[in-house]
Amino acid sequence: MVSLRGRSGFEQLATQWEQMIVRMTQVRFFQHPDWYRALFDSALADPDDFLFVTVSDGPDVVGLFPLQIDNFRKLGATINTIGLCNHPHMALADCLIDDSHEWSWLISSLVRWLHEAHPV
Repeated sequence: MVSLRGRSGFEQLATQWEQMIVRMTQVRFFQHPDWYRALFDSALADPDDFLFVTVSDGPDVVGLFPLQIDNFRKLGATINTIGLCNHPHMALADCLIDDSHEWSWLISSLVRWLHEAHPV
């Protein structure tokens, strides 16, 4: 797994993201990098709050997880969270999983990596 953060990470990943979309049979508009580019360009979200995690099979990215890092305070404690984009004006968010790969394996790999790597 590779993780890239912020606007620079997003831009490094954009070409591979586009290549992955071309290979997929069903892609929704909110899975496209332009959805995130619009989010960042409109200043609705800080790009530095995003971690883009990829899973590769050889040279191809087969799983792409755009994750938003957030924290909130509850009973005096700060709780760090990571998940799909959560913004009132961008209500749709999703990860991308190549049609030729098993989604459950990719999701479990992501969860295991997050637990072991502690990227946040």
